[in-house]
Amino acid sequence: MDTLKKAPLNIEHLAKELIKDDLINGQFIYGLLRLSINAEQYLLNLSETVFLVLGYEADAIPEPVWKAYYDFVRKETSISPLEQKKSLNELADEAYELINGLLVNTVQYEKEGHRH
Repeated sequence: MDTLKKAPLNIEHLAKELIKDDLINGQFIYGLLRLSINAEQYLLNLSETVFLVLGYEADAIPEPVWKAYYDFVRKETSISPLEQKKSLNELADEAYELINGLLVNTVQYEKEGHRH
């Protein structure tokens, strides 16, 4: 029997997988809402987990970064999976680049002493 080997943790890959799960969950829940089935209580809170995986506590994330992520997910989950122009992998890559870029710029901005 082969021994079980652990794979090294790849933060970027894990974050993108969580973003894909968030998009899938959102499409499912909002699809049910379009059918007049209220299933909002089943909406997973994966966004907080995405930020935790990236090394940020949820309460430390600036509001514009939260808003950008939620706006992206809301926009993409409002599109029927059959009508989507991009794959889940492409959407996850796009969301990851968006929030990672905003987080890096925010941290750099704060390090330079531009806190408001």
